[in-house]
Amino acid sequence: MDAQAIAQPVGQPIASGLNVALSPHAPALARRHTRAVLTAWGVTEEVTDDVVLIVSELVTNAVSHASVPRGRREAFPVLLRLRRSDGHLAVEVWDPDARPPQEAREHSCSAEQGRGLTIVSATAERWSYCPVPGRGKVVWCHVALAEKPREGV
Repeated sequence: MDAQAIAQPVGQPIASGLNVALSPHAPALARRHTRAVLTAWGVTEEVTDDVVLIVSELVTNAVSHASVPRGRREAFPVLLRLRRSDGHLAVEVWDPDARPPQEAREHSCSAEQGRGLTIVSATAERWSYCPVPGRGKVVWCHVALAEKPREGV
């Protein structure tokens, strides 16, 4: 696991990145990284919980739906980037599959999957994806950051 958090001067964007193998362990690693970074940035627990859920869904989708050669999944990383700027948090997940993400049209009450992008749509302010020619795609979303109340004020 290659993780790096980058702090910028006050008023500048703050960013953190994580590279993980395209494996069943990727969502858990991404959740832990996201919670640690957002906690260090002082993001509220409610927003942190929402963003951890979003990251989990996007990374799970990347792992579940990536079309890569058999036996070569470890060679294709999932890249997570978190950026904080001007009261918003951007979440970006790059994966090697160029196919656009598709939001499920209908959900069975007993279905165990198929709700990921519906959850992202309901939780984020907006989301979309950008194709990366010859390299897959980036699925991104923006989440509003609530300010933590100051103690003693």
